[in-house]
Amino acid sequence: GPVTEEDVAAVQKFMQKEGMEAWNSRLRKNEDGSLDILFAAHIPRNKPPRKEDKGEFEGRKISVVYGDYGELLGPVVHHLQEALKFVANDTQAEMLKAYIEHFQTGELEAHKESQRKWVKDMGPAVETNIGFIENYRDGFGERAEFEGLVSAVNREQSKKFDELVGRAETLLPKLPWPKEFEKPSFTRPDFTALDVITFANSGVPVGINIPNYDEVRKEVGFKNVHLHNVLASRFVSKDDIPFIRAEDQEMMKTKRTASFEVQVGLHELLGHGSGQLLYEEEAKKVTNPLTGKPCESWYNQGQTWSSVFQGLASSWEE
Repeated sequence: GPVTEEDVAAVQKFMQKEGMEAWNSRLRKNEDGSLDILFAAHIPRNKPPRKEDKGEFEGRKISVVYGDYGELLGPVVHHLQEALKFVANDTQAEMLKAYIEHFQTGELEAHKESQRKWVKDMGPAVETNIGFIENYRDGFGERAEFEGLVSAVNREQSKKFDELVGRAETLLPKLPWPKEFEKPSFTRPDFTALDVITFANSGVPVGINIPNYDEVRKEVGFKNVHLHNVLASRFVSKDDIPFIRAEDQEMMKTKRTASFEVQVGLHELLGHGSGQLLYEEEAKKVTNPLTGKPCESWYNQGQTWSSVFQGLASSWEE
């Protein structure tokens, strides 16, 4: 039969117990009712996927299989290996090697390492990212969709966002919650405006704040990205907007791009870029501003924002 919500919930508990994350995985139910957790990884032609029997959990036989999308990831690995010939610096080379390891093995830690290097590669002329990144389309908010981005930095537009980043340490304390809810130290992020060359995904956003791995964000920070030509293309129409008064039409048309740029900048830098996940030891030291008492709830080890809030996570966060 088909995968049920109960199957997904059981696998979620199993993965949390095992310290596994679901970003680059899918779930398959076999005819005998057993469940396979499929991790995306390249497998050489004519070789079977690597399978690990994990025994029974809550009455379900569970196996972990590395090799999902195996043939499709072959060219990805090949072209990443070819790209090593054209890196601009050692950080980019280390980033590509981590990508290659991740797509060859399916091990998530390798992709986390690629993102550490990606964050440290500040101000490249050509900006790229690839992997299973955003989990918006997963009903449980854990499994991510594959995407690949190639873009060129728009230097003129980037100057605006660099100035915004320069003011972040002044702006963050003005947010309506105690400083204990913020990361212990502010790591100045890279915030650039990009002109997209290709974005292989089901949808193209106007701004990005990644990586989504909380531990990487705490360790090395993150990058904010404004996709300038995506935003500009949304407002090319000169037609009047039906629900706006005639006397406001011209102001709307001339100001909407610039105002939306400010909105995207604040959304990425002070929205996605602020705050931290509080675990038990930290949370007990923090006063809940709504009650005036110590926090009474927190994240357990192995939990993430997405795994706790599941289907609500993406829409609530945005």
